[in-house]
This record gives sequence, C-alpha cells and structure tokens, in this order.
Amino acid sequence: MKNVTKLLPVAVILLSMACLLLGCDSKKSGYTLPPERECKQGIAADSKILGFPSLVDDYKEADAVCEITIESWLSENDVFTCHSAKVDKVYKGELPDTINFCQLGSSTSPSVFPIYTHGNRLLVFLLKYDTPDYDNAYALVHSDISALYIANASDGHSYLIDYRMLFSYNTEDKYKDIKLNNVNSQELLSELAQNISVDDELLANRLLNGEVDRFSEFGGFRVYDLNEYTSLFSTLDK
Repeated sequence: MKNVTKLLPVAVILLSMACLLLGCDSKKSGYTLPPERECKQGIAADSKILGFPSLVDDYKEADAVCEITIESWLSENDVFTCHSAKVDKVYKGELPDTINFCQLGSSTSPSVFPIYTHGNRLLVFLLKYDTPDYDNAYALVHSDISALYIANASDGHSYLIDYRMLFSYNTEDKYKDIKLNNVNSQELLSELAQNISVDDELLANRLLNGEVDRFSEFGGFRVYDLNEYTSLFSTLDK
C-alpha cells in the first residue's frame, strides 16, 4: 500500500502531461475544443453579402431560425470552422435535434469574432450549406452578424447579446415601427459574464470590457430580452 501511495503523485503528473499533449480539458471531457479561438489576420467578408443586413433580411432569407448550443469542434479549413450543435428551439423551418454548424473563419483565416466553443448558446439565422464532409450542415446567412449570443442573468432569465447590432438596421419601411428595449447595463453584463465564464472565459472578459468584437470600428453592442426579441418573428411571418 505504501508503494502505491508513493506512486500516486507520479501518476497524477503523467496524466496531466498526457492531457496537455492530447488537448484534454477536465471541465469539457468528451468535447473537442477549437485549436485557436482568435485569428491573427484581418476582417473576413460576410458569407453572403458585404454590409449590414437587418433582422428582417436575415429572418426572411433564412432556411431556419433557431437556438443552438455548441457541443464540439469538428474540423476547419481555410474558410469555415464546423461544430456539432444541439438544436434547442426552432422558430422557422424544420431541423433535426443536432446539426453541423459551419462558422465563417478558422484558426488560420480572417475572422472578426472568436471561434465558437463548447457551451456557447446562440440564436442563429441559417442557410442550408452543401458540403461533402457533413450531412445536415448549415451556415449563417450573413456570417457572424447572423448569430447572437444567449446568456442567463442570475435569476435565470435569458438575454440576447446583439454584438453587431443586427436589429439596428431595417430595410423595409413597413417594419420601421418595431421597437425593442436595449437593456444593456453594467450590472446586467456582470451577471451575464459570470454565467458565460463557466464555458467561455474569453467571451466573458470581452463582455466586461465592452468589446465582444475585437475591432473598434464595429464596437458596441446591445442586450435584449430573449422572449421579447423572438416574439417579433410572428410579425415577420405575416
């Protein structure tokens, strides 16, 4: 027994070294994390058009609108990073329980925003993406503009972080009277950041610093009540 006890510290050290070499993460066992969250290059063009689409544009052009949770990093190439994602709630279209979600940008290609990671919750506007690598693959209608982070406050209420201010741009006059209350405050951001930090310390720190986006020309973001925001979709269906 004494010999076994003496060997335990050695075993722990060896296990820790193995985890470092193999990319293990004790908090995220069973999931693969992105090799790099931030690229070191410039800004990527939007996947479909340049410029600033509106919520109306995104909703009408999307094949599906839903809430997802990123489960695991799958692969990347020079253009996209692909993740497996659990579909939590569908607002438009029909989707399986799990999809392959492809994000513009990778650890080696230009991307304004961090590569998503396990645990990120998102409201996304999706187009079916044809790729020989994966079935049920979807990409964002207008790159990262078409994804909004979801986070809970300390009371469990859910909010949306609109870091590219998608709601601010409206291309159809008949929807110009749609209003949403921006509830962004330092107190609320602190609560949201605390919730997010469990899975994503990078995003949590950016929230607290007021810069989800690392390029100042797109700086600033708004926070909306999730239920209030998604209730607008019934208006856009008309």
